[in-house]
Amino acid sequence: MKLRGLLVAVLIILVGQSATASMSNQLLIGYDSQEWAVGIGAYMRELTPISFFGFQEDFVEGFIRRTVHSQEISGWLSIGRTVSAGNIQYTFLGYTGNGWVRDFDPFYESFEMSIGAYGKYSQRFGGSLFGVEGTFRIAMDLTNHFELEPFMEFRRSGTWRLSMGINSDTFFAGLGYVAEKRDFSSQIYYYAFTDWELSAETILIPDVVHFGAHWREQLLQVYVRYFF
Repeated sequence: MKLRGLLVAVLIILVGQSATASMSNQLLIGYDSQEWAVGIGAYMRELTPISFFGFQEDFVEGFIRRTVHSQEISGWLSIGRTVSAGNIQYTFLGYTGNGWVRDFDPFYESFEMSIGAYGKYSQRFGGSLFGVEGTFRIAMDLTNHFELEPFMEFRRSGTWRLSMGINSDTFFAGLGYVAEKRDFSSQIYYYAFTDWELSAETILIPDVVHFGAHWREQLLQVYVRYFF
């Protein structure tokens, strides 16, 4: 009888789990050596518990950016899902537009109107995380771009990330860092035979204002993001 009562209680808990929906928006403004850029983005998600140890997140993300002087407009719309179960997590999404990055960034490179897909898989072993992520897109003129990046993460006074990968143009290597309080992050990439880039972001007001910079060769870009 005790076992039966326990099973009934577990069933009630599992059936009683429900999805939680939320939405966040942001405004941003940035400047580089050429001109100002402004943008607005929105992120909507529905979070559903999976058993006792995981979750499923379904999300829709949109972003649009306009440069002030050249009046170039670019942006994207993406739909995806993240699943986390125990020590395994994976994400997949599809997107369309003439620009796309995994994080809101006012200085992403625009391209021809395209459709694309992104995927990421990771698994934790002890204190380290191993995974791979990649993206592929095809434009209306049938040109395509791909990127594949295996990585590992470990904790040493924060979270460090090491990666090596290949894209349509070259090989590359990356090093990233996120502070323990997650109030500062940075990453640097070196692209063989081409160039390098360094980016950093810090939280000025938690959940409200972020300040960031992106430096690629001789071009330094700065921006402020306001969340609401």
